[in-house]
Amino acid sequence: RAMTEAPDGGVVVALADFEFDPDEAGLALYRFSRDGALLWGPIEFGTAALRTTPVDWYWEGDELVIVWTEIENFTHYVTHTQKLANNGQKLWGEAGNVVWEREGKKLRAEVEKPANAAARLVVVSGRSIMQPESLFVGELNSAGQLAQAEFVSGGLTYDTYDPRSAVMGD
Repeated sequence: RAMTEAPDGGVVVALADFEFDPDEAGLALYRFSRDGALLWGPIEFGTAALRTTPVDWYWEGDELVIVWTEIENFTHYVTHTQKLANNGQKLWGEAGNVVWEREGKKLRAEVEKPANAAARLVVVSGRSIMQPESLFVGELNSAGQLAQAEFVSGGLTYDTYDPRSAVMGD
């Protein structure tokens, strides 16, 4: 998804800027009012691996929680969370939270927020996203950190969940 409707009827738009590889895209968000006026942006999030894993988000009242994955040094996949206030201010620090990391295995992360429940982070890990090796489901706490994770399934070679590779919260 590259756009989401804001609770006030406006929209938030994610834009990617890359020269050669969408997995090395600069990621920025903009918020527009219902009549098209720019309210804030660009809010930059660094580099995102948009070919491997799209940006995902959910609304928590009038605040937006965003999840994205970046690639460091071509093989190190890092998944982040960040919360934006209604005015675009980053609420979880400038860099957000690192919630999942893997070396040499691609990560695809998605997030969902059921009504009256904690947000769930779904992470698919594998050498190829089309042939995943492992599936994990984690719960995010109110600070956007991984509160718990559960290994759900695996393919021919199993990935492992190492709590030291993620920021564990309450």
